[in-house]
Amino acid sequence: MAQNFDDLPELWEWKEIAEVFDVRDGTHDSPKYQDEGYPLITSKNLGVEGLHFKKVKFISEVDYEAINKRSKVDKGDMLFAMIGTIGNPTIIDIEPSFAIKNVALFKPKSDLATMQHLKYVLQSPRVLSKMLGEAKGATQKFVGLTYLRNFESPFPQSGAGADRRQARCPLQPHRQSHRPSQTHPLPIQSPLKSQLQSLLRSTRFNKGRARNYCRFQKRICLQK
Repeated sequence: MAQNFDDLPELWEWKEIAEVFDVRDGTHDSPKYQDEGYPLITSKNLGVEGLHFKKVKFISEVDYEAINKRSKVDKGDMLFAMIGTIGNPTIIDIEPSFAIKNVALFKPKSDLATMQHLKYVLQSPRVLSKMLGEAKGATQKFVGLTYLRNFESPFPQSGAGADRRQARCPLQPHRQSHRPSQTHPLPIQSPLKSQLQSLLRSTRFNKGRARNYCRFQKRICLQK
């Protein structure tokens, strides 16, 4: 997924997300639902405000344990809706006792991995617009696991040492609106406004996707 865009701040480079995070997804099976048991989280349970359990469905302990052999969610991981609704990255800040279905799961596998940074990337309107434009499916849009693994984002350069901690994240807003994750304490620094603007105008986040994004936002508002 090489792109012709080299204007990144010092100490930063483009990396595929899978180089920094373990990217998985939940079950694709349809376990038998029951009146009580363990919640099964789908994209419908990931909203703008984060994880919720409205109209959640329940599964047995046997199905819960079977699903979690493949895609166990731990505190500090991030979920991302990838089928139907696309987006709503959510960092899990509780001790999970649920399983996931048709939802992407991001786990850190590098000291470069900061969930707050990745969350900002994945909730950026230009990034979301690009994903919506490249999503597959006719009646129900989706982005696949390979697509998410290969998606490129700016990360601190490997081997930058202590200087890496002073690098400015080129996708972060000018004012930091949240505290750094306690699970992944690498601090997030604010960038220059011009860096953010030039990055989001780059060919990497392709033009011609704004219409898809507006349609998506309108559909979400109508569903509320």
